[in-house]
Amino acid sequence: MSSSRELPKELKELVTSAVESIIGIDVPAPLGCHYRHNELRDEWEITLFAAKTEIIGGPDDGRNTASRFWLDLDQLRGIMTEVASFGWQAVEAGEGDEVGPNVAVIGQYQGYQVWLRILAEAPARYEAGRSADVLAAEFRNLW
Repeated sequence: MSSSRELPKELKELVTSAVESIIGIDVPAPLGCHYRHNELRDEWEITLFAAKTEIIGGPDDGRNTASRFWLDLDQLRGIMTEVASFGWQAVEAGEGDEVGPNVAVIGQYQGYQVWLRILAEAPARYEAGRSADVLAAEFRNLW
């Protein structure tokens, strides 16, 4: 059971802080954020991911690439008021695991129970968030 509640202001601040721990290796792509409130556990599940980039023109035309980034784990862990669990899922957990490899922090943030995940790649169901026009040598954000 989940609800479509609005993300509380305090948790928007958490997201902003978490985004600051994501350091782009290339020109940073737009970041996606999916969240839901799990009423059974009274827990906010927040998932962040960098958009895929669609190549336009050249020999790789039409190919989607993952965004390369570095994650400051110390900074990410330090965001939470209290950390119950902090870990890395190295591969998909099984068939149907849309999230795939990710770093997860479970704990408290300003009185809220939170499960924060930062994914290694955007889930397959999301279209590319930007395009890279090889001939024009420019990026265009799509979302």
